Amino acid sequence: MIGCVGTMQEIRGCLIFYAFMLMAVFMLETCVGVLAYMYEGAVHEELARNLNVTINNKYHFDKEITKAVDHMQTTFKCCGTSGISDWQYSRWARHNSTDLVPASCCISPNMSCVQVPLDIHPSNVHIEGCLEHLEDFVRIHLIIVGGVGLGLSILQLFGIVFSCCLAARVKDEVSL
Repeated sequence: MIGCVGTMQEIRGCLIFYAFMLMAVFMLETCVGVLAYMYEGAVHEELARNLNVTINNKYHFDKEITKAVDHMQTTFKCCGTSGISDWQYSRWARHNSTDLVPASCCISPNMSCVQVPLDIHPSNVHIEGCLEHLEDFVRIHLIIVGGVGLGLSILQLFGIVFSCCLAARVKDEVSL
């Protein structure tokens, strides 16, 4: 709004203020990008910790979390955080006397695979954990968000340059 008013009315102060605000937002975006890059390794640890807590303590006892975990395991064709053994000591397993893994771990949804012993290689259970799939999903979407952010920051740089050029031109026209 300030940039539009400054441009339409040719008010140098508004244009300079607008350029300053664009520069401040650009600097904040740059700082966030640098911090995100620096803490990228922490994403793995946080995802692993939160996924373990969710599977061990909240699955089956919170309907929304149960739906989300089932959707993740079905979509990514995986089971547990690092594998099917993650379910062995979960709160869900302690309250469930017959099933060893949730039905969302099954390869074929119409076959019963939930009572397969965990010490043998189950033929109808996804044995791969979900952590790597979830990390890849998050990384891909972070790259998309980063690309959009980069594109917007380039537009901001153009806005800064054009605001400064227009402010300089307005100053020159006034002094004539």
